[in-house]
Amino acid sequence: MSTWENYSPEELIKQMSVSHWTPDRTPEEVMNQHIQNSLSETKSARDTISNKLGIAYGEEATQIFDEYGTELKDDALIFFWIHGGYWQEGTKEIAGHMAPNLVARGVRNVVVEYSLAPKVKVAEIQEEIIQALRKVGEMFPKAKIVVGGG
Repeated sequence: MSTWENYSPEELIKQMSVSHWTPDRTPEEVMNQHIQNSLSETKSARDTISNKLGIAYGEEATQIFDEYGTELKDDALIFFWIHGGYWQEGTKEIAGHMAPNLVARGVRNVVVEYSLAPKVKVAEIQEEIIQALRKVGEMFPKAKIVVGGG
């Protein structure tokens, strides 16, 4: 039995991509459906939950985040979400879908946008995420922050 260390780059991508493991659909169909669902759910969250969109944490156009649950107390728990896409794709525009469930439970949801590779190196993306976390911490100094991504 092979281990991941023996896989080709192509096989590694297949093994790590959920879209390759859905019966009766191509990876492209799976991803397109995921994007459409996420766009729709994010739009619904924006239409139904108090929010502030496009809060700047830096000078670049991509250095912004969205806050859902603006009516919550300043010390409410914050779930800071880093959208997925292997640092190369994705956007906060399809990542607000968790906000309704979080805000209903008293958790503020912050969804961060950041520059993508290969325009910038992963180390620069990490610095942007740190910068965004600092900004959120300054905005809500009494709140605890949980970080997630996917």
